[in-house]
Amino acid sequence: MNVFTIMGNRGNRSPRVPRRAFGRLLRFAAAALILTVCAFVSAQGFVFAEETPETTAGTILPGPGTYVVAAHPYYAHPVTGLMEDSGQNPGIGQGMTESVLGKEALLEVYENGDSYVTVRFALMDNIEDIRLSTQRDAQGDYEPAGFTVTKELSEDAESDLRIPIADMNTLIRAEFFVTAMGRDVVFFMTFTDPVPGAGDFVTTPEPPAGSAEEEAGADAGETDADANTDTEGSGGLKNKGGFIGAAAVVVVIAVIVAVFAGRGKKRGTRNTETPKPRKDEGR
Repeated sequence: MNVFTIMGNRGNRSPRVPRRAFGRLLRFAAAALILTVCAFVSAQGFVFAEETPETTAGTILPGPGTYVVAAHPYYAHPVTGLMEDSGQNPGIGQGMTESVLGKEALLEVYENGDSYVTVRFALMDNIEDIRLSTQRDAQGDYEPAGFTVTKELSEDAESDLRIPIADMNTLIRAEFFVTAMGRDVVFFMTFTDPVPGAGDFVTTPEPPAGSAEEEAGADAGETDADANTDTEGSGGLKNKGGFIGAAAVVVVIAVIVAVFAGRGKKRGTRNTETPKPRKDEGR
């Protein structure tokens, strides 16, 4: 057995990856792991941010009971600053709204989750055709709101209007015709600082279970539940999207690592062919 045969036998052994290539492989593997974790966390972070509700409607509300709240009138929208009244005169308009809306209102919160606010309007001898609408968190679209008159004081030209609201963040838009001005007037109102009590307002007991009003509230609750189900379903799709994105990043990184690992093996592989003896060596 000559030296070439011995060298050929050594070359038939499994090639070893050089230390330098092995170190590169470890570095790429560590980088791949770090990038994978970062991609996963960031993807889930974006998903959770999308699932966070844009408003807190339905959460700013005291427990069941009756409360006296502070009523705040605004000639201009308190958030956007928009004046919807055709007069466009905040100096006169703000004073007018403060003359119409009483400083206090009644908040009623029921066990079934329904809530109502009763406001007191003055100057009712000059007001006709009242139209009310509500806005969740003082943003978004207005929804028409019905009301019931719970008390009338003819000597003071005052009336108490009971209006359904979602929570304390609800803004109410009031529009009515003023006979002395010969046109419609628009202003807004919000409510803060609930204190247990009822003042001189008329309270309304919670309707018994099974009544027409209770069933109407139950139907509204089912609608809200369906909306929440749709929201949860879309959240599930968002979660799946986040996992798919993270998986795609992992696949790309794995391919990169495999390519560099292949390069390292090629560089570290020795020539495994047995050299043929030269003709002059046998002589």
